[in-house]
Amino acid sequence: MSLRYALFFFVLLSLPAFAQTQMGIAAVVNDSIITNSDVTSRIQMVLQNAPLPTDPQAIKALNKQALDALIDEEIRLQEAGRLESTPDDKEVDEGFAKLAEQNNLQPEQFKKVLSARPGVYESLRQQIKTQIAWGNVIKRKIRPKVNVTEEDINAYLAEKAKNPAKVEYQIAEIFLRNTDANKALAQQIVKDLRSGKQRFSAVARQFSQGLEASKGGLLGWLAEGALEDSLNTAIKATPIGQITDPVTSSRGLHILLIRERRDVLPTQQASQRLRLKQVVVPLPPKELPPKMQQQAEAQIKFFQTEAKDCAAMDAMIKKINHPMSRDNGMVRLGNLPAPIVQAVKDLPENKVSAPVRAGDGLAIFMVCGRESDAEQTVRDDAANAIGNERLNRLQERYYRDLRSAAYVDIRQH
Repeated sequence: MSLRYALFFFVLLSLPAFAQTQMGIAAVVNDSIITNSDVTSRIQMVLQNAPLPTDPQAIKALNKQALDALIDEEIRLQEAGRLESTPDDKEVDEGFAKLAEQNNLQPEQFKKVLSARPGVYESLRQQIKTQIAWGNVIKRKIRPKVNVTEEDINAYLAEKAKNPAKVEYQIAEIFLRNTDANKALAQQIVKDLRSGKQRFSAVARQFSQGLEASKGGLLGWLAEGALEDSLNTAIKATPIGQITDPVTSSRGLHILLIRERRDVLPTQQASQRLRLKQVVVPLPPKELPPKMQQQAEAQIKFFQTEAKDCAAMDAMIKKINHPMSRDNGMVRLGNLPAPIVQAVKDLPENKVSAPVRAGDGLAIFMVCGRESDAEQTVRDDAANAIGNERLNRLQERYYRDLRSAAYVDIRQH
């Protein structure tokens, strides 16, 4: 034990037993503590408006998962601090604003919703801070070690050419390590998701131990058969918009959301890059009167009539001043959701699309520029796929080494 840790524990052990109980220490991570209050706030954040599970094993798993997540975050934050890569408050504010936008809320509205439960807002900011900090660590320590050669790309493309995919799925994932406690937790998560108590993206951000947790578990578009057999079978058997039962792979436990299915676009078309602008009218919740739904439909039709050209779209976006109405910049056609692809793939420039259901809203789109370099795009995609796979492996190894070297004393039982 280092002198720093020895002094810390000397002070801690010198406290009266009553004071230590009042502190409610759930775990000690090197020279930092995680309190029982921290764990409670994290659980409240995860559950949001859902009730606590009643199954004792699920409750135990929920507590363990929350504490494990906080320990992971503390280790990552400490490493970022060591490397002077901790984000400032402004960066955390920007991350919070992006998350608010994903929930169709302004930051102050989102903060008000979260603050309804004590400690939830602070716990989410801490999680965002950790995600940004760990991203900084990856950029500084891991990404420079990833090298993809032209030979790597050629081999990757040759392998793909042997069995070209005809169908792709857009998948989101909640990944858990394969433990008895997590098996019970996975069953509880599936139960809550299917009952509508929780949003998949929110649960993924709070619970998933996968690398894409900060993105709501979104893995993107995956070719049919791209994953392990157990996962491929579950994907094919699950209807669009539904989740799988917990699936076991060589890595752990997976709960998959099958967001969309689409036919693979021809390479030339999929590689097109569009300057895409959008105006979105949020749809009211289904439980509200149908009249409000009709008002939203009438509003998007009005905007469609007013969208004469790209300049008119710009003016409309500025006037509406809503985060979901925006200029998306240059986007690749092959990366867009299937309904939007259908709406814009043959849309002439400076012409408005028909209204499209997009998430929790109705949207119109306008293409304000096109460019394409099919061969280079294909090679860039291959390089990204190879690089990301190598980056993920190195990142997992880097964190395992940090976790093994850390002093972790779990007090909560």
